[in-house]
Amino acid sequence: MPSKAASSSSSDRRKSERVHTSISATAEDVYHVEAIICRSLHPAKTATGIEEYFYLVRWEGYDPSFDTWEPRSNLVNSSQAIKEYEVKETPFTVLDVRANNEYLVRFGMATRYIAPSPYYPKVWMTVEQMREYCNPRLVNLAIKHLHRALEDKVKPKPKQPNSSKKKAPKKSSGQRSSDGSGRAEIVILAAKRKSTGKRKGYNYRVQWRERGRKMEDWFTRNNVVAWFGDAGLRALAEFNSEESASEPVTSSNPESDYDLERHRNIQENQLLMQQLGL
Repeated sequence: MPSKAASSSSSDRRKSERVHTSISATAEDVYHVEAIICRSLHPAKTATGIEEYFYLVRWEGYDPSFDTWEPRSNLVNSSQAIKEYEVKETPFTVLDVRANNEYLVRFGMATRYIAPSPYYPKVWMTVEQMREYCNPRLVNLAIKHLHRALEDKVKPKPKQPNSSKKKAPKKSSGQRSSDGSGRAEIVILAAKRKSTGKRKGYNYRVQWRERGRKMEDWFTRNNVVAWFGDAGLRALAEFNSEESASEPVTSSNPESDYDLERHRNIQENQLLMQQLGL
């Protein structure tokens, strides 16, 4: 059972969790669930007055700005996706600490393949309240990691010995990410047209360096932007300009209203993630 302190702020949490709900769809539109990436901390009433949990949905073919909170009754055809989420530990990240040992906790998945959502709930909690929703062992580890990171920030940097010779700046190749993730040398190696999915588009073979290791994987255009930020956009632009002489990767037709809106949403989502420090 939630503690009294946790219950007293439950209405604020529900409000923060329900910030973006239900994509409006026409009869011809069909939306497919790519993944369930978060669940509300408490059940809430639906439009029909029934109390149930809400789930944050990442829709197939859409970037994080299109994520929506949906009641379980709206996801009758996605029971497997819900089950896959429920069997895992509650995903969370401890972002900050303030007086009275309260911690700012962001709930939701953020992995190599799942970009963070701008609609993840953020809640100030005590350690005891965090343990009611999350694995206590993982809570302890997350708190230790946060305090270690904060201590590293305030530690004075060791003075560098004086040298009469100035070292030349290191040269770097490829695009360097501006999101602070340490991803660098981002290069698009190849592209192939999607063979499945409702919307036309391309998958891109991306090579990058992260924590000293060279990595490669396939990404959609939206995921390149979400994962690598401005560096990903520049890498896409360079690749498309090199390919334009033989076979353009992007269509030469004018963008539709949907594409223009989608690009605006991508840019807004990038800005929002930078503001959130993601």
